[in-house]
Amino acid sequence: HPGIYIVVASGICLLVIYRRYWKQFLISLSLPIGFVYIIFPYLLFPMLHVVPAGSQDVFGPMLSQTARVLRDHPDALNSEERETLHKVVPYRVMATGYSTASTDYVKGNFRQDSSLSERLDYLALWARQGFRYPIEYFEAFFTIQSAWFSPDRGWDIFDNLYPGTAQHVVDLVGHNNRLPFNKAKQVRQQLYFDGPVQLYPAKQFMRYTFHHLHEAPVVGILFAKPLYTFYLPFIVFAVVLINKRRFLPAFIPAIFSFGVLLISPMDMSRYALPLLEATPLFLGLAILSLMYPQKYLQNSKHPKRYDRIVAEDTEPAIPEDGHA
Repeated sequence: HPGIYIVVASGICLLVIYRRYWKQFLISLSLPIGFVYIIFPYLLFPMLHVVPAGSQDVFGPMLSQTARVLRDHPDALNSEERETLHKVVPYRVMATGYSTASTDYVKGNFRQDSSLSERLDYLALWARQGFRYPIEYFEAFFTIQSAWFSPDRGWDIFDNLYPGTAQHVVDLVGHNNRLPFNKAKQVRQQLYFDGPVQLYPAKQFMRYTFHHLHEAPVVGILFAKPLYTFYLPFIVFAVVLINKRRFLPAFIPAIFSFGVLLISPMDMSRYALPLLEATPLFLGLAILSLMYPQKYLQNSKHPKRYDRIVAEDTEPAIPEDGHA
């Protein structure tokens, strides 16, 4: 779900920066919006019997902060404030459901039938509590999101959906959507999957090899998740900022992608895949900015190369015959 927001937000920013090519950017924006917001939910999902998504993910970090306050200060809310919270998430869940690993439990009990005014009332309550308990809010946020900065965090590996995990998914989804018992059992059987027995030794070898590489000195940093979610993008951004500012707009989707990580319900590795997959782009931008730094080329022994690069930075190339 966050992908469409990253695309739209990045597209609007790039549309302003490269407004000369507004037609191309509008096409690039309209295609994913049309598929994700029209074709998928209104045509494809009903055909495949996909349950519509809720809006609980938007409130995940805020609900976690409220739950942290209630854990540390059980009397933080008066009766009226408790009722305001109860209309969005059951108060009992919020009072006992805080977790340092995930926001799934509290947001999983979000009342999908709550009205807009009730949700706005909760947001006002959340803002007021933030001024009263800023430390609890800070700790609740970074206790979960610190994984994107901590060098000792490796990548999660999931080669099977084990029966226990499948049951947990069914319990959560079944609770939110009130599935009958027989339907929940059917969903659990459909969720569980396993690979051929012949592949078990190979999967186990790959799993342990990856684990030991991550634990190895020096080399292990290459298998750490924060290298690709924070440190490498930040370093390359600094290199490009110093040497080749023309490339800075390429980091806009990465900035929004990292922002999405900071509101994720947990530090699951699949949320970070877009930044991992952007690594070749980051490295390429760094290499090019170091090879052709604009501020040094002006005084170099290659004036023709400097003139060519400056022309590329300002105007698109025009063939000699004058036809675009």
